[in-house]
Amino acid sequence: MTNTPKPQANKATDEQTVSHQELVLIAGQWTAKRCKIAVTEVQTYSTELPDAFGWQNGQIHWLNDEYVHKEVGFIFTTLVEVKVSRSDFLRDLKKPHRRTLGMGNYRYYCSPDNMIKPEELPGNWGLLYEKNGKIKSIKTAKFVESDKEAELWLLYNSAYKGKKI
Repeated sequence: MTNTPKPQANKATDEQTVSHQELVLIAGQWTAKRCKIAVTEVQTYSTELPDAFGWQNGQIHWLNDEYVHKEVGFIFTTLVEVKVSRSDFLRDLKKPHRRTLGMGNYRYYCSPDNMIKPEELPGNWGLLYEKNGKIKSIKTAKFVESDKEAELWLLYNSAYKGKKI
């Protein structure tokens, strides 16, 4: 695992900003702490290209982020979609796989602090904020059925060309 990049200061406002690439790495590290296998930005045949994605067996669960899944013998998945601009987030909401069957049993948006509001999220999505290189869970995702075929292709492709965390 690589070191978490330090956000760059925005000279005009003296606020911390983070690039999409930096936030993908930070989100990937967050995913890797929660999943047995985690990858970032893997190309696949699907129209859905997750920024960070992870696979975990159903026996593992944790309570401090309210993320509980106890079903034994089931592989569940986590998708993190990174957004560093409001316009990109609003465009992304229109994608069909954001509201219907897509990748990830647990789906999250990850943005700089306060850029996305919890009430703007699709149904069962969770929300992560980045501030000073750290991730904070704002809203925990709820379990949804996912496109297991697309996830299998993602896993297959990640074995060859993925950026493993």
